[in-house]
Amino acid sequence: MAALGNRGTSSGISFLDYEPGIHYPQFQMQAGTMGVHTIRTYNPVKQAKEKDPSAVFIKTWLPQLAALPLPFVHEPWEMSMQEQKKYGVLLGVDYPEPIIDYKMSAAEASRRLWEMKRQKQVKANNAEVLEKLSLRKSDAEHPIKRQKSVDLNFKLF
Repeated sequence: MAALGNRGTSSGISFLDYEPGIHYPQFQMQAGTMGVHTIRTYNPVKQAKEKDPSAVFIKTWLPQLAALPLPFVHEPWEMSMQEQKKYGVLLGVDYPEPIIDYKMSAAEASRRLWEMKRQKQVKANNAEVLEKLSLRKSDAEHPIKRQKSVDLNFKLF
């Protein structure tokens, strides 16, 4: 950590493009802790297929999956035993078995989060966050007045 100076917490070390000003608010938004966005449950397989359709990132950072064809590189657990043997990737040996059933876990997480979001105290907190962070239509309504710009132009001669 010392070598990183004041770059942030250990979670920042995991990013190749770490920027606290971008990542902290993103963490909060994705976690649903800001109170102003809808609840999101991301599907990691869908995201991988959309953001890395050719599986370049996956094959670079998970070399044990590099020999798999595209239908399986994003979802190696979908291979039959025959396909695992064919491609030389045995689940539980060369690559771990899934630790959760994503669809079931996502459905349960979504149910719990929506249950919390409907609570009276959460709704009150959401209203407070929106009031505090929302932009107003005019400067007169906004608590922080815009300062007039200062003309820094000057004549050299």
